[in-house]
Amino acid sequence: MDDKGTNSKKTPADKAAASTPPASSSLRPPIMNSVMPPKKKTGLIIGIVTGSVVLLLAIAAVLLYFFWWQDPQRMVTDAVVNSFQTKKVVSSGKFVMNLGNGNRVDVKLKAATDAPKSKTEATIKLAINGMEIQQDVILTMAADGKGTIYIKSEHLKDIVRQMIETIIKARSRGVLPGTRSTMIRDQILKQLDEKLNKIEGKWLKVSFDELGASYADKDTCSQEIFDLINGDQQVRSELINAYRKNSFVTVKKDAKVEPRDGAPGFEIDLASDGKMSDKLRAFVDSLGDTKLGKKIKECYGDKVFNTANKTTSSKKLPTIRIWVNPWSHQLKAIEIKTHSSDDDKDRNITMDMTFDYSKSEQIDIPSNADNLKSVLQDFAGSSPIPPPFARGGVSVDENDEDTNVSVER
Repeated sequence: MDDKGTNSKKTPADKAAASTPPASSSLRPPIMNSVMPPKKKTGLIIGIVTGSVVLLLAIAAVLLYFFWWQDPQRMVTDAVVNSFQTKKVVSSGKFVMNLGNGNRVDVKLKAATDAPKSKTEATIKLAINGMEIQQDVILTMAADGKGTIYIKSEHLKDIVRQMIETIIKARSRGVLPGTRSTMIRDQILKQLDEKLNKIEGKWLKVSFDELGASYADKDTCSQEIFDLINGDQQVRSELINAYRKNSFVTVKKDAKVEPRDGAPGFEIDLASDGKMSDKLRAFVDSLGDTKLGKKIKECYGDKVFNTANKTTSSKKLPTIRIWVNPWSHQLKAIEIKTHSSDDDKDRNITMDMTFDYSKSEQIDIPSNADNLKSVLQDFAGSSPIPPPFARGGVSVDENDEDTNVSVER
């Protein structure tokens, strides 16, 4: 009974202790209620701020692209500057020269550059008034970047034979009997074949040091200039800085040029009321103080920098259009047209080239080329065209049974 009495009687302190929950259970709910909601709000605020920054950056990038990166003059200037630094490029195009009166030259071009080496292949179609030419001539040229050029021709022999036959036929008409004309023609063509066989489809090489001391000196100096541009970063940097400060290739603002393969086109303002020539003079003047300019003066003298001071007439200026890659600002294509006419002839020249910097071709330099100088000397040594088909009068010795023909010069 005593124990029951004792247990049933509790002091006020004991009651207070019994009514107070454990410390861990009483603190948990307030912590949860006070921490979790701020975390949600903070994440939302960070997301809003981040999204706003990304949106502003996107708007800035779009504005920068359209109003700065896509500015026509900047694109053209960058295209010119990038061409200074091009090491590898493959290009193709055409060159048409209309000489009037039915005379025309059409050339298809394929070229590749792998600095310092380069190669070019030209397929030439000739149209000559009064002469039917059905065969195209193919000329291939390679440069080793060390001052030597290699040239190869194909089908040139066929064209020359056809021209010679036409000349013989025209000049022998009324002068020699048909059988005699045919015999002389065969003799000439035989001699001609012997000479043309030495160059038909064969590589010929030429360098300026083989053409004389004066040519050799200029060629050596030119090679040094070429090496500076291709191998000296300081020279290229000076050249680029000089051009950026005086970018004389300016866009004609009112010209409309259709895009080509997604690349916008621009027409170059060659007149511009003398502004282009002013910028060109400023560029040349600034170039004269560079490492490259000093080397050019050393090679060709100070007068070479005075050519830009000559004023150019705004009449009969060619039309130059270029297309530029909108992303890389590399030159995509170029078109040049010139036109001149007089009372009896309508002449014009057109060149159209496209460039691909994503491709490259292996350039092999021929190792078994003959010397072009010696071949030309062989041709000049004796002409395969005897009288009466050379220039001058014609006389026939009737006492000679073989009809001796001689020329009066």
